[in-house]
Amino acid sequence: MPRIRSLAQDGPYGGQGGSSYNALHNDQKIKHIDAWKCKYMNYDVLGGLNFVFEDGTPSGRFGCKDNHIGYEQEKSFDFADGETIDSMKVYAGDGEGFCNGFEFHTNHNNHYSAGSKIGREFPVDNLGKHGEWAGATGRDGQHGADAVIDNMVLYFKN
Repeated sequence: MPRIRSLAQDGPYGGQGGSSYNALHNDQKIKHIDAWKCKYMNYDVLGGLNFVFEDGTPSGRFGCKDNHIGYEQEKSFDFADGETIDSMKVYAGDGEGFCNGFEFHTNHNNHYSAGSKIGREFPVDNLGKHGEWAGATGRDGQHGADAVIDNMVLYFKN
């Protein structure tokens, strides 16, 4: 279990719903990202995510748990050794709705996006000291990051 206090935090993004999830692992940075998008309540949103950390441990997929929704897996992303995020944006409702998507650019001049770019554009201001993404959590334990990603708090290594 990571020591969240030792990580830089940015967010939350999205609405008030969604079950709590903890996609962090021992203060390690993310090495691989799998993402799914879908249409939910007539919005194009981020349906689910799975991270794989430096030691090969997967976060387990969060979101994508409604069998009545057609989830579409997007292109995965692998961070190269020494590759970090130098800018990132999240697209989400402003305190309501869902996480519609995100995008980032790396110091190796790679660009990755998942989900859609609808909703409000939020620049991620706190990328930690070096832009090493360590994961995400959801903030509400009563509803469920079951169908889609309702909200995210992002964490970066300091």
